[in-house]
Amino acid sequence: MASLYAHLDQIAVTPGQQVARGQRIGTIGTAHGRYRAHLHFELRDRHLPLGEGYGDGTTGYLDATAYIRSHRLR
Repeated sequence: MASLYAHLDQIAVTPGQQVARGQRIGTIGTAHGRYRAHLHFELRDRHLPLGEGYGDGTTGYLDATAYIRSHRLR
């Protein structure tokens, strides 16, 4: 499984680094003014190439909300 974060202004961690709950991974950006400030977050169950923009295909992508809820430590 892999997580992907996009549109960050600054990245505070390195690829493959384990992070703790609440740890800052970066700061929210705007993709150099292309979008309003937000964080693009994906969970994938396989390696997929990065694409252009947002598509309708969901193969290889996990439902992030469902995954986090089912794996959250209480």
